[in-house]
Amino acid sequence: GNTNAAGTTNVDAASIFLNGPQRTKDGGANLMTIRNNVGDLRLNNNVINTGRLTIGQSTANTNYTTYSAGTIGNPDGLVSFVQNNIIIGNNVDFNTLVTPGCYKVQMSAWGAAETYHSPNEWGSIYSFGLLLVSRFGNGDDVKGFSILEIIIAVVFIFASIVTVLTCKEQIVTESAEKTSVKGMIDVLFKNDQVKVILGIALFFNIAYQLSNSFALYYFKYVAERTYKTEGNGVLYPVYAAVAGFAQMGSMAVLPFLSKKIGKKISFFCASFFPVIGFALLWVLGYVAPTNVILVGVCSAIINSGIGFMLVFITVILSEVVDYGEYKLGTRNESILFSMQTFVVKFAGAFSGFVSGVGLTLIGYVANQKQTEGAEMGMRVIMFLIPAVLSGLCYLIYVKGYKLTPSYYATMREELHKRKGISEEA
Repeated sequence: GNTNAAGTTNVDAASIFLNGPQRTKDGGANLMTIRNNVGDLRLNNNVINTGRLTIGQSTANTNYTTYSAGTIGNPDGLVSFVQNNIIIGNNVDFNTLVTPGCYKVQMSAWGAAETYHSPNEWGSIYSFGLLLVSRFGNGDDVKGFSILEIIIAVVFIFASIVTVLTCKEQIVTESAEKTSVKGMIDVLFKNDQVKVILGIALFFNIAYQLSNSFALYYFKYVAERTYKTEGNGVLYPVYAAVAGFAQMGSMAVLPFLSKKIGKKISFFCASFFPVIGFALLWVLGYVAPTNVILVGVCSAIINSGIGFMLVFITVILSEVVDYGEYKLGTRNESILFSMQTFVVKFAGAFSGFVSGVGLTLIGYVANQKQTEGAEMGMRVIMFLIPAVLSGLCYLIYVKGYKLTPSYYATMREELHKRKGISEEA
């Protein structure tokens, strides 16, 4: 009695059938097929606004296969891939009980796309290193990282062997005074500027490495996956590429900038450029999370400050060595520079620990859309904590560092007199 029904019926053009338990074709055993051999196939629920069309299964299954365009389902009953010209009305569910679920919908007619990826699809290219991981692992990130780590280890060992065999050591026959453990402790505690530079180095490196370690998580799970747009995987490489150029550029500019505005203001820029950049990037995550240009601008601001700080730490450490000689009468570059290296290594290990514990505490789940709490946690670890630590670097510098340009010039003059070195030399 439906007035919209077709006036004629062609049994060869359309069919519905259920496979027997032994059939292997047409999707496999016990699979029902609705087939249209001459045109489009429409599944329609005509209850206005509240009617729901559900495509799903009642038994969880982790096996899935990608079929050609227009196919819904596979022999296991799992929705695997839906593609091309899908007309979607109200309240449509694509449902699987797989953990984690896998479905992908591309809606070109709406001018937008929303993608939910399976574990095999998380190999998006965020940087050259991740591209190698994807290539080596062929979809298996664990395998890809393992192969890449082996290659890096082999190259490192080879380079070390070449260095040992080709770089000849200059033999020094003069006996040098050895520093005892007590003497080393005295150097570290009696030089009051050591704790200043080590504190700055510690806070800076924790902030630097923590933000670096979380950048990929933030761009992958928050900026490019949260805001109803398909992540194209370009934000992290843009952020990293701009970071490299910004750091190199700021290192080259700092000597000239310091002469123009002074050392203290330059250190202020080194400390607070990252604070400003992190704050802008946090806000950008809400208003324009995938804007490549603005992400690049924020990266430039952050990493200009980082480049300044990398130079400052080296310069200040050299000044502290001179100060130790001036105050204690002995010059101990090896102790102070090795301690700075230890601080860098400790900061790297500590930031890795914080990253791992932090991901657990915020409820991070790999390869899935994160909860609002997890996203906020990523923002706090990526932006807030590094910004606070960067600000503390300036506070330590202002409160504890006393080697002003005038003081340092006077100190250097005294050291030259002790060694009989003329100022012209």
